[in-house]
Amino acid sequence: MASPRRALASLGYDTRLVEWPDDDPPAEPYTFRVEVDVMDHAVTARTYAEIERTARAAKNVRSHLTGIRAVGRVDAAVYAGAFVVGGTVLPWTPSEITVTGPSYAGAAVSMVSTLTVHPATEGP
Repeated sequence: MASPRRALASLGYDTRLVEWPDDDPPAEPYTFRVEVDVMDHAVTARTYAEIERTARAAKNVRSHLTGIRAVGRVDAAVYAGAFVVGGTVLPWTPSEITVTGPSYAGAAVSMVSTLTVHPATEGP
């Protein structure tokens, strides 16, 4: 379906046609949808109408437009972090505890791992 691709490209939008054999899950035969990249453009009802009109006018007779999907992307860096705490840490506990007012419950998760490192030995 080169004609709708060229016609939609003339509108200045980054579009992609998804035809029935490439759709996941597969759609009805001879159907397609248009995906519009909205990274740089606002997509309004008027934009949708213009894209739909252009796609319907340029498609072949047997094909049917099933929908228009606006696809947004975010280009960003992803950061992950971790830390390791070694040794034994015991909290300070007073000898006497007096509670007044409302009480709140809390929880914590603690994980203890033991790692033994043996020196490498020479093979036979």
